[in-house]
Amino acid sequence: MIMETQEDNLGIDVYRAKKSDFINIAEIYSEGFSEPSDEGKIDIDSALKKIKLFSEYCEIWKIVYMDNFAGFIIINPSYGVPGKYCFIESMGIKKEFRGKSIGNEVLKEMMSLYAERGFIKIMGIANKDSRAFRLLEHLGIREDREEKVLSRELGG
Repeated sequence: MIMETQEDNLGIDVYRAKKSDFINIAEIYSEGFSEPSDEGKIDIDSALKKIKLFSEYCEIWKIVYMDNFAGFIIINPSYGVPGKYCFIESMGIKKEFRGKSIGNEVLKEMMSLYAERGFIKIMGIANKDSRAFRLLEHLGIREDREEKVLSRELGG
């Protein structure tokens, strides 16, 4: 466990995820990508494959709220300059636990943890109309002056 905020009455704990946690993470991942605002849906089997792939090069953390498996965060510590830049690959909180500042507290703790480990920058990508975007901005994670995400539609 890296984080205990029960003294603050938030009841949030964060642990390194084990393989046995992957199915719960895949369910939350699938739920998050099945909401109307998302471009594509992902089923649990596809989500589980993605989680297993992430586990090969990322650090996967499970979030527990009041003794309930409430969410996850996946951090890539090898983005750009390994050991210096870390990247938030994905984060998800179960619907019933949203609005309780869990994501906010976990991201603050992750930023502190990775700073202590010598990382100098944390990065992430979020849709500009999403709750995740507002959360990242609230925590001071803003558009980078040097790094920009570039994209292009394929086909047609």
